[in-house]
Amino acid sequence: LLTPNSISVPAASLECAARRPSFQSFTVRSMSAAVGSGRTSTRPCAPPIINGGSDASASTEDPCTPCETTCTVTIQKGEKCWQCNHARKPARCAETLFCGECGHIQPPAPSCNYFELLGIKDERFNIETKQLETNYKALMRNLHPDRFMQKKPEELEFSQAQCSAVNVAYSTLRCPFRRAKYMLRRMGVDFEDGTSATDPEFMMEVLEASSEIEDSHRDQGRLLKVRDEFYRPHLASCELDFEGAFREGDVKRAAAATARLQYLRRVKQQLQEVVELEQ
Repeated sequence: LLTPNSISVPAASLECAARRPSFQSFTVRSMSAAVGSGRTSTRPCAPPIINGGSDASASTEDPCTPCETTCTVTIQKGEKCWQCNHARKPARCAETLFCGECGHIQPPAPSCNYFELLGIKDERFNIETKQLETNYKALMRNLHPDRFMQKKPEELEFSQAQCSAVNVAYSTLRCPFRRAKYMLRRMGVDFEDGTSATDPEFMMEVLEASSEIEDSHRDQGRLLKVRDEFYRPHLASCELDFEGAFREGDVKRAAAATARLQYLRRVKQQLQEVVELEQ
């Protein structure tokens, strides 16, 4: 694997490269054996959200939760509603938020598919972000703690935990890079931030784009050129590549696309400070 500092460049480019903003140090981490084979078997469960914690990746997975697109959250055997004591049944993530019998809010499921929770029918990389936002807002209207301020303490506590869980899911799926990392985990690979892209030409283009942004002195013409001729085309290419890799179960290719998305996110962070990205 290559890092920004390990790419061989022509001598004439070195002076220019020295002016480029330095990305944070990247560490190389080998992928699991599944990456080497290019394919992997389905993991038994999705990354969980425990009590609405914000760091889902650090949690222990619940081995009961199936991983298919149409999965249901498997509630522990014998679990009942805290209010009416009615037995809870397996259901889609968004259907476990309230008791089906008495309607009271419930604690977050121990493990949840982010796509299911946010009402995205098909688990795929290219999702409709406007629909994602609409579904997110609808969930938050129903779960917001303000609705439970005058109710039992348990309901307020569960509301806060559910909101936290939904926020984690939404922030993950709305960002292409975080979405790719999440989907890779569901393919059996933990992508570590800092894993380097392997295409020297792409790496050189990233460094050049970063340098151009820094040296543009907010010249809108130069910035728009970086946005329209580098950032947007490469983002579309990465998204298309990841979508195909996920559909085909090609873990190695999906990981490579995720690494490129990681670099593009850094370019985006530079661009969005000086130019409108959504135009």
